[in-house]
Amino acid sequence: QAPAQRHLGVLGAVALLAGVQRTTVSLVVIVLEGTGNVHMLLPIVATTVVARFVGNLLSRGFYEVALHSKNIPFLEKHVPSNFDRKFVADVMKPPVVLTRLTTASKASEVLHSCSHGAFPVVSSDEGPEDPAKRPLAGLVLREHVAALLAHRRDGRDDRRDLALSSAGFDGPQTPPRRLASGPQPLDLGPVMVRSPYVVYADCPLSRAYRLFVTT
Repeated sequence: QAPAQRHLGVLGAVALLAGVQRTTVSLVVIVLEGTGNVHMLLPIVATTVVARFVGNLLSRGFYEVALHSKNIPFLEKHVPSNFDRKFVADVMKPPVVLTRLTTASKASEVLHSCSHGAFPVVSSDEGPEDPAKRPLAGLVLREHVAALLAHRRDGRDDRRDLALSSAGFDGPQTPPRRLASGPQPLDLGPVMVRSPYVVYADCPLSRAYRLFVTT
């Protein structure tokens, strides 16, 4: 009777962890290595699958809840079914672009006008007067623009900006309170991505979703 109780205890622990964490293969491997009950492989696998299935029917997993509570952007692996009937234009916001050669005041105004995580960078001297219709030059992250403005406020030069880019700066998602402003020139070239993914407005939303899930 004692061995049976131990086996039931192991299966109960597996069911609890699988129902909370929603892990599968890693949980089975950890339990088998930790307990040494290799002969219980099939019961442990079956318990893990059933617990995960039932948990998905009732609620979200622990890690998914933690992501949502901290407002961390996360895309589910499976594409929502209604995305097959929509296009990227249906979920797009008005374009917010930056020119490669801009000023500190314009960049600061853009950061405070929206909460986008990245901005398209367009050519400074080519194309029509509307910047949104100019040729695309690259993509710049929000935190990189904020860092450039902070360095401009401190009186640092382009060499520092170039070092910032090569070091892979990882700053806050929101700009600092004190940023440079005014007609100071700002070159986004050293910190922008020159070959970003480009998604057109008439692209199916499901295809764009898969692109960002895999990248």
